Amino acid sequence: MRAAAFFILILFSCNLLQAQDTLYKSNGAISPVKILEIKQAQVRYRYTSTPDGPVFVIPKEYISKIVYSTGETVSFSVLTTSPAASNDMSYNKEPKWKNGRNFISLNMADLIIGMITFNYEYTLNSGYLSFKFPINTGFRSFIQDYDTYYSEGYLPKMTIIGSGINLNFYPGGQGQVAYFVGPSLELRAYRDYRSFYYPNTSTYVTEREIGILYGLLIQNGVLFQAGPHLNLSLNLGLGYGNRSSFGNTFGYFMTRAGANIGYKF
Repeated sequence: MRAAAFFILILFSCNLLQAQDTLYKSNGAISPVKILEIKQAQVRYRYTSTPDGPVFVIPKEYISKIVYSTGETVSFSVLTTSPAASNDMSYNKEPKWKNGRNFISLNMADLIIGMITFNYEYTLNSGYLSFKFPINTGFRSFIQDYDTYYSEGYLPKMTIIGSGINLNFYPGGQGQVAYFVGPSLELRAYRDYRSFYYPNTSTYVTEREIGILYGLLIQNGVLFQAGPHLNLSLNLGLGYGNRSSFGNTFGYFMTRAGANIGYKF
């Protein structure tokens, strides 16, 4: 009877071994599992040691092959760089290139025209749409219109405070390199001066006023993810601008350039 029981136990163990599948991971780990489902981008399975235990999910790119209990083999394309850990929890960690939803940056291009501009961009969870809010101020005066300056005696203008909103569409979603396009509205208050020359007294009288500038542009740009959190973006906006001061209004073709560097999280 003992021999018969031992023989039955051996047969039962062999059936269990034959019923298990084998998962070969791209990091070299080999796991006896029961494959439950293979989806378009991932595989669901349980370990044979815990047939009623939790269901694990692993992306296909982290699998080299699956050998079924029937002997059938299914191979997968793997990543060139595999996770170092051999357990499944490693696949749930954040990737090396993290695409955060918040982006704080400094516009280096604005320094050339005498402004300091900081930007905050928030990307929706889908990754296809973001809202960008710039805020800027001037640190030196600059001449915006040479003809006006020389013909009417205007002195250089300087930005007091400016802001606006950009609506950026990412057609291809987020990634290490992402193209975006969208409208932007720019508002700015600037300090304006003008002087009048009185030939009878050979003197100048200078008037000061706060002028208002606004513009509506279409922005095109590219976002580069240079590191886990370091991001760079380049953009060029073209549109219509309007500024007013001293009762005069000037409309003109407006351009805005951006070379932003910042932290994405």
